[in-house]
Amino acid sequence: MTKIRVAVVAVLLLSLLGLPPVFGKLTESKIGEYAESLRERQLDVTIDEYERGWFSSRAKITMAPSQSAVGATPFVEILGPVTLAVDIHHGPVSVKDGFFVGMSELRARPVEHGESRLDFAVDAQMTFGGTAHFVAEIMPFRHEDADGTVAFSGGRANGTIAGRHLDAHGTIESLQAASPAGTLSMIGVRASSDYEQISRGVTPGTMSVEIDRVSFETDDGPAFDAAGIGFESRASVDAARERLSGQASFTVERVRAADDSTITDARYEMSLQNVEVAAVEAYYDLIWRTRADAPAAPSGEEVKPIVQRLLAGGPSFAVDTLRFSLDGQPFEASLQVDVDSSALPPGGAPSLDDPSLWRGLISGRAEVTAAKPLVERMAAAAIKAQLRAQQDDSSMPAASLDALADAQVGLALGMLSAQGMIEDTGSLYRTTVTFADGQLTINGQPLPFPMF
Repeated sequence: MTKIRVAVVAVLLLSLLGLPPVFGKLTESKIGEYAESLRERQLDVTIDEYERGWFSSRAKITMAPSQSAVGATPFVEILGPVTLAVDIHHGPVSVKDGFFVGMSELRARPVEHGESRLDFAVDAQMTFGGTAHFVAEIMPFRHEDADGTVAFSGGRANGTIAGRHLDAHGTIESLQAASPAGTLSMIGVRASSDYEQISRGVTPGTMSVEIDRVSFETDDGPAFDAAGIGFESRASVDAARERLSGQASFTVERVRAADDSTITDARYEMSLQNVEVAAVEAYYDLIWRTRADAPAAPSGEEVKPIVQRLLAGGPSFAVDTLRFSLDGQPFEASLQVDVDSSALPPGGAPSLDDPSLWRGLISGRAEVTAAKPLVERMAAAAIKAQLRAQQDDSSMPAASLDALADAQVGLALGMLSAQGMIEDTGSLYRTTVTFADGQLTINGQPLPFPMF
């Protein structure tokens, strides 16, 4: 019995002493995989140094928003490349920062930072299966230059990375950016994501963002103030990972503009169905190569085969809901567009420049409903803008301009109603538009000429 106990203890000691360098090598390989994954997410990541030891390792990693990423320029200018010092403790058992059983645990912080540089800390633990659990804290940040000031209250994030799957949650208390144009403020930001990155452009899963308040103020006063902002998206692929579907919604509880008009209960919902994954991947690959190699946008000839492939899949697009109330007056619209791939000519690539192609390929339906006072208000604004553009000078008094516009509004809406372009339902105006076989129909009345 004593010999058995001694043997067990010996095996445990050998494991504790012999496994750390093995796990250290595996951790180095995993960090390389994570770096490549971040590059696919449009972050430039370089592993500058990696010193692997027996029980622990150290690394220096430089990362920055990719110059080719959309909207990356201001972040690159403010933050610049960030070099991280990473301390890694190998498993299977670590007691450096509390007891831990797994492959490794690490802590990363910027090598240097000043008052105008972002400071943060990331703590992560990697399980035996390679899954990484992380917690990140971003310290308060302030950046000043000739163009303005950015003040950031700090934030926290946590989540799990398992292969190409990311499940993360983050919060920010406040962010303020001041410039000569005005001051933009955001308060109470919460974001979450749970998705799998199949490729650079295809990431099925969910993402959501909530913001308690966003405002923009100029020297003349508040330009707008929005509260209760929410965004949510959901995407999925079929079992064969060949077709993509998705839904997205954007909501705002209240927006107050500089002219004291108020928008409430705004909601936008859209959906995509039956989108070919290969076509989406080809488009993102084209955009990625174009941004990396040249500043010019992709040419029409480069995009055309991708569009042809999308059409062949028979996708559909819908604005399921576009709804809001402006000063208590409701507006609502919807749109459905379908592609009938059976209308494509057999064999070969269809000519997208041929108008007759679209006659049987595209069908759709749109409906708009709005309160009469809102329609009259919008029409008056459009007519006033047109009248101002036609004037050689601004000699016409504002009251006269308003009276002239109001008089033309009644005439214009009356003509549209008599022609059946708008339907008078009492308190609302409604218009329904359908398109099929090249024919456009408005409120059940076909136009006297085909669209194609």
